[in-house]
Amino acid sequence: MRLEFSNGRTVDVNDKEQLLKELDSLGKDNEHAILGDTEFVQAAYSGPGFLLQYKDSSGMYESSEYNYEIETVKDIFSRYLTKDQHWKDSVNWERTGEGHGDTEPKNPASFGGVNLKDELLRSAKKSALNWLKKKIR
Repeated sequence: MRLEFSNGRTVDVNDKEQLLKELDSLGKDNEHAILGDTEFVQAAYSGPGFLLQYKDSSGMYESSEYNYEIETVKDIFSRYLTKDQHWKDSVNWERTGEGHGDTEPKNPASFGGVNLKDELLRSAKKSALNWLKKKIR
């Protein structure tokens, strides 16, 4: 399965051990990873931790929290790789977009039909808003 990082590096991952080793590079300097193709799971470093997203035939989903530890990212990615049916269970997800039936044109600078730059900007804005809400409380 294809694993792509924000620095442009792409790796074909064949097993869980290889995936876990590759994910060790995630953090401040390599803040985004995507596992899959038209259906995928992705993680983006958002300051205090990681924001998670996935896309499948039913739509695009985002984690309700943005501060997951790298161990949670590794767990979800490794379960996704091994096709564990319960890979979604450890995170609360919110639907953010439509499924494979979207009629929007595909951007050639996108991965799996999702423009990564726009998606990261949207995620960063959401993270900043959530952080601000917590500070106000």
